[in-house]
Amino acid sequence: MNDPQKSEITQYLLAKKLPIDILIEVQDHFISQILDLQKEQSYSFEKSFESVKESWRKELTLSWKGETSLMDSTDFMRKMSKQIVRSNILESMKILVPYVLVIIFLANFANKTIFQIVFIVLISLPILYCIINYIKNYQDFRLPKNNPAHILTLHQDGIMWFVITLSPFINIFRYIFDDSVSLQNMLVYNFNGMETLNIVLGFLFLVFLFSGLAYSVICQKNYLKQVGKVKIFLEDHKFVK
Repeated sequence: MNDPQKSEITQYLLAKKLPIDILIEVQDHFISQILDLQKEQSYSFEKSFESVKESWRKELTLSWKGETSLMDSTDFMRKMSKQIVRSNILESMKILVPYVLVIIFLANFANKTIFQIVFIVLISLPILYCIINYIKNYQDFRLPKNNPAHILTLHQDGIMWFVITLSPFINIFRYIFDDSVSLQNMLVYNFNGMETLNIVLGFLFLVFLFSGLAYSVICQKNYLKQVGKVKIFLEDHKFVK
């Protein structure tokens, strides 16, 4: 298969608004299927390409199904998006669950000072990791801004989640100094003197903070993993970098 033919496949898939990292994989499938048809059926490139497009037509037809983005998408993209979000959530649980267990353990067995110190360290580490990682790989994280016409990877939507958690992070940081005893009591289910609303909001607050931080760490990691392939594609196709 020559370069103009590969370019034709690429342009077709770009028109389907596929993220670049997924486009690369789908393009490989297209090329493989086209070559198989050419070999097994002695089809021309044009006929093989049309046949493969037809086999993917349902999954790659652009439509809007009530998404908040108001942008047309494909069934294939919707499926991939759900898979990626589910995978990122499950992966972030590997960070979240140990964190929660350590904090509950500390709340039960550590004194106030130890609880304060370790709790602050535990909530600070993911924030610091995300900030340092962002600064260290700033040019890579800027790629979506430099290429607004294309989605580079679905992982890019979660790379700045740590910014959203900064406000609750600051609040919990202040709270741990002002009233760490109440927080410690809440984590050991000692709710004496606490209002039900404050208990519920407190738990929701902690869940949002830690799950948001864990999710952001995973999204950054997976984004950087995928962006390596994307950069090669951008260079090969002379897109803005």
